Amino acid sequence: MSETTIVVICIVGAFLGALVLAYRYGQKHRQLIDELAAAQGWTLSRTNTEQLAEKLGKMLPYHRVSVSTVMTVELGERNMYLVDGAVWRYAGEDSPGFSSLCILESAAVPNLPTGVEVFGGTKIDQLLLEDQVDMGNTPFAKEFIVQSKDRESAWRLLDPAMQQVFLDHWNKPLFNPATTLFGNGHVALLAGRIDQEERWLDLVEFAGQIESCLARQGGWGSSLRGGL
Repeated sequence: MSETTIVVICIVGAFLGALVLAYRYGQKHRQLIDELAAAQGWTLSRTNTEQLAEKLGKMLPYHRVSVSTVMTVELGERNMYLVDGAVWRYAGEDSPGFSSLCILESAAVPNLPTGVEVFGGTKIDQLLLEDQVDMGNTPFAKEFIVQSKDRESAWRLLDPAMQQVFLDHWNKPLFNPATTLFGNGHVALLAGRIDQEERWLDLVEFAGQIESCLARQGGWGSSLRGGL
């Protein structure tokens, strides 16, 4: 057997091995979501994903969204969903920047025509990114970057109490970082691939804490929108 043949066999074997591992990983990930939804009593859907992706696309107009699974956590006075899929932050981006979402719709969430985005950034981000909101010399500002074209709303939204909500979540031992988007009547938490139940549940808890803080702020005049 020639060296070339051996090399080809090794390459094909490695490729097939990678495919098997990816399939097993996908099956394990799917099983985790199924078991989580069943244990929590959440409705789970893997159908009509194109329609759901379109609606999420309206909520996240500057992102490209692909939906695989939607877990409906709650419907009623507030709507909350956990979404497993892919989110591309920038047009033309090869790999999705996020894979897991928590979407909250609530009367406590303000209708902001111009969104507010909060995320843990680097020094390079601080130098290069546009539309940054100066949050002063605070512990919050040392950990997070805030982007918005509406600075007044961003300052009002991220009052000291809300900043503490973000800091408390950021400093949890679990460390489950999420980019937070405050949009037109919704809050979206965007995270990487989640393969642990406690990380999904952490997003639900974090969204609830944000909602409670918004409710205490009051005066935004938001109204609950229809469910997904």
